[in-house]
Amino acid sequence: MSKPATIEVTVNDLKPDLYFQLYNRNTDIQLDISDSTTDVTALFRAINDTDESLFEFTVTKHVASLGIIKLTFPAASLDIDAGRYQIEITVDFNGSTQTVIDIFPVRVREEFPAVA
Repeated sequence: MSKPATIEVTVNDLKPDLYFQLYNRNTDIQLDISDSTTDVTALFRAINDTDESLFEFTVTKHVASLGIIKLTFPAASLDIDAGRYQIEITVDFNGSTQTVIDIFPVRVREEFPAVA
């Protein structure tokens, strides 16, 4: 299995929304997350920082029966230093937790200075 591609965003942006499809790696079948007791969370942290997540994404079940979720950046969440970060996604099936094995790399670049 190949490593996930690096997601690239810019300091202070609120877009793009990020879409992921969750599936069972052993069967290649999409995870059905449509049950109302199934919750998905996504955390954002600095690379190699195991002590603290910087924020939690707003997660929407976009096409739940096919395991497609949408992550939306909270307001001012990318008001951070440029650098390398990570996203971790966890699915809670009514108290039974499954963490997605892949950690998704993110590169945040500086924004251009405003024109004077």
